[in-house]
Amino acid sequence: MTKATMMFTALAVIATFNSALGQNAPSVNLKSSPLYSKAYDACMKKSSGVTAEMLECSTNELRRYDRLLNDAYNEVQSRLNGSQKTALRDAQRAWIAYRDSTCSFMSRLGDRGTMALLVDSGCMLQTTAERARWLQQINDL
Repeated sequence: MTKATMMFTALAVIATFNSALGQNAPSVNLKSSPLYSKAYDACMKKSSGVTAEMLECSTNELRRYDRLLNDAYNEVQSRLNGSQKTALRDAQRAWIAYRDSTCSFMSRLGDRGTMALLVDSGCMLQTTAERARWLQQINDL
């Protein structure tokens, strides 16, 4: 399979995932900034479709969003009462299980070899970024 075919396949899988996620995700008015950082976009362009380099870009961006998610979660928790804190904690644990199982499923669709790594990484990044933004929106309420 050529690199171009692999990239097209990965984008198609991710687009399908995005569409499915969008249908089931709560409607959230995200801030107007792009979902991913400029550094991530530049890194992906620089990778020239090399899987290992693309994975490194995704890993770095996932770390960034994981920090943002944790910061937003802690900020929300600091504003809640006891039962609300428990409810958010339980919701966050359920979301983590959902994210992990969904991304694992997405990476197993078909026989993709290294493409599965890109799909899993992209899924983890997208769902984590969207959850971090969602938690930030709660802070704005």
